[in-house]
Amino acid sequence: MSPALSRRHQAVVWKLSQAIGNHINEHPCEAYGAPFDVRLPDDNGCLGAPDLVVEVLSPGNTSRELNSKYKIYEESGVREYWVVYPDYEHVAVFLLDDSGKFVGQEPKTSGEVLTSFIFRDLSVNLSDIFA
Repeated sequence: MSPALSRRHQAVVWKLSQAIGNHINEHPCEAYGAPFDVRLPDDNGCLGAPDLVVEVLSPGNTSRELNSKYKIYEESGVREYWVVYPDYEHVAVFLLDDSGKFVGQEPKTSGEVLTSFIFRDLSVNLSDIFA
């Protein structure tokens, strides 16, 4: 059995969920929290690739797992991928380019506002997230 996630991890997940949820309430789209299977291309979870995937890392995340997810999300057409590092208070952002490959963007850190590239009116103040 996996150990329970830390209080800090859960706080970051909760605050990000609130920020994204506030955005979703005013738009015709849906968001799902973990655990939720993204089955590509199976329809038992999310049907097709999500536009945005947000992964909040915990000590249980392995490099191998992250590399695998990165490749699967890229190959499946996820347009924007955020990898959140709570312990370091930064977010790595990857965007899918026209050739179908992720391109890393400048990381965002606590004290900055992270604005989604595909949902231009979705902005998250990272100071609030990592507080």
